[in-house]
Amino acid sequence: IVINTISVSKYPFEVAVTRDGRQVYVAHYGTDNEPGNTVSVIDTASNTVIGAINVGQRPAGVAFTPDGSDAYVVNYASNDVSVINTISSTVTNTINIGRYPAGVAITPNGRQAYVAQFGTDTDPGNTVSVIDTIGKRTVATIKVGKNPIGVAITPDSRHAYITNAGIDSAPGSTLSVIDTGMG
Repeated sequence: IVINTISVSKYPFEVAVTRDGRQVYVAHYGTDNEPGNTVSVIDTASNTVIGAINVGQRPAGVAFTPDGSDAYVVNYASNDVSVINTISSTVTNTINIGRYPAGVAITPNGRQAYVAQFGTDTDPGNTVSVIDTIGKRTVATIKVGKNPIGVAITPDSRHAYITNAGIDSAPGSTLSVIDTGMG
């Protein structure tokens, strides 16, 4: 049962809730003619938009650090990640990344962010970048299957699971399992 509807900017794409449940961040992807380039901040107590944060081009995914201090937003068209300080609601760092980042997850221990780079048939990404969340820099790039999109991390931070969409249909679709080295 729907209990509320909140008006947000055009083309909401991905959503994440802070660990304390007080805020929701919505990435606005946009279109070729009208890019979103913002993240809406919603207060869950009032279910109202309390702010909008400008990020890179076509934000596609968002994830919070476990302590809730930072949000990592992957920007598909500008090939970067915006790091938002959730207290000040400002972008404090922009990390250049591989082609067409589509998904992001942060390890439960908060030490790394994993970013899937989707790519295209003519410009393949097919990689996952590992970002050190303390130094705010890419520390590794890992080759995975074709067109990686989704990222999930196990509760013990030991493994990252990446969905690889393949091309056009289920054949070629795979799931990559990455050992994070945090065992």
